Amino acid sequence: GAEASGAAISEQRRARGAATDAAVEAELLGYFLLLHATQPHELNAALATAPPLSRCSEPVRLALRVAGALARSDAADLTRTMHSAPPLCACCMLCLLPDARSTLLRQLHAASNGRELLPLGILARLLWLPDETAAEACARAHGIAVEEAAAGRGVRLKQPGFRPQPEMALPPLPPAALARWYGDGSGDAISVLRGAYG
Repeated sequence: GAEASGAAISEQRRARGAATDAAVEAELLGYFLLLHATQPHELNAALATAPPLSRCSEPVRLALRVAGALARSDAADLTRTMHSAPPLCACCMLCLLPDARSTLLRQLHAASNGRELLPLGILARLLWLPDETAAEACARAHGIAVEEAAAGRGVRLKQPGFRPQPEMALPPLPPAALARWYGDGSGDAISVLRGAYG
């Protein structure tokens, strides 16, 4: 009786340990995928070698939602996902935004006819930025001048001087819906991110 009971307890502990190991592995895979969400080859390679249970886990599903939103330049979906993500996952997502913004600016530059002024407010929403001031800083870092117009300030794309990459490191500013959350510095993860990027 006692021997059988001891064996059962040991088996339960082994099962709990295996489940914990699997959960940690899935979480770490999710972080890796988040940090490589703009690199399809890295994503595919990591998923191809991951255990089946990890591939179906919530951290991995979250990372794939983020990768899809970035690939579609879907600011609304990205903001919703970031808003509902755990703090450390949200930090990983914020770190992706500077490169994602440069990619989107290159797309906007290529598609523009160069004749119409794009208002800074609209540019901020397109680039997942919190306000017009941040949009202006991002535009200027890419060599895009800001112009004054009767309807307000904006940028004119398809002009000389455009730089595909910014001339300086840009901070991973959050979308408008998360700007206050980021500015408050609530939680250890946000404090670390703000300390690293400003």
